[in-house]
Amino acid sequence: MITQITGSAVPGGEAAGAEVTDGEMADGEVAADPGETASVIDATAAAAQGDFGLAAGRPFSGLRRAYLLNPSPDQTSFQVSAELLQFLLAKLALRVLVDEAFYRARYPDIGEAIEQGQFASARHHYIHYGYREDRMPHRITVDDAFYRTTYPDILQGLRSGRLASAQAHFDNFGFKEGRLPYEGWTLF
Repeated sequence: MITQITGSAVPGGEAAGAEVTDGEMADGEVAADPGETASVIDATAAAAQGDFGLAAGRPFSGLRRAYLLNPSPDQTSFQVSAELLQFLLAKLALRVLVDEAFYRARYPDIGEAIEQGQFASARHHYIHYGYREDRMPHRITVDDAFYRTTYPDILQGLRSGRLASAQAHFDNFGFKEGRLPYEGWTLF
């Protein structure tokens, strides 16, 4: 069973969302018991506090009860504000290695924005925007054999000459498509 956590629209028309499986939340926490009462607090006001209670040591279950719960009647999905979802995703993005030189070279617009003082660093951009824009935070080396075997369309593209290499495909398309560069790969 898939449980979806969705976010309301954010300024600029973007929408935020994430999925978890079997009713599990982050850190392996299980969704609220069907008999548990849900309380919904304005996440925008909570965001104004700056940390949604994380600095106070509130566990994820506490965040869920205080801010996330707007459960569906059958308890298979929960609605969360875009602000809170973005905050939590940014906290995860803190764990991602961002290669400053690579990021600035790959994304010259970010290098210019850093020079103009719009961002403190490539890492700053990635944590606040880059992960949502599917920007690659550092060079990721593709296991050519794994990529060809796992993705038959890539093998066909290489054989036909439409693709130069598995690495080139991953760099230009595969990362944004969510393809794995090698078995067991993760950004974290």
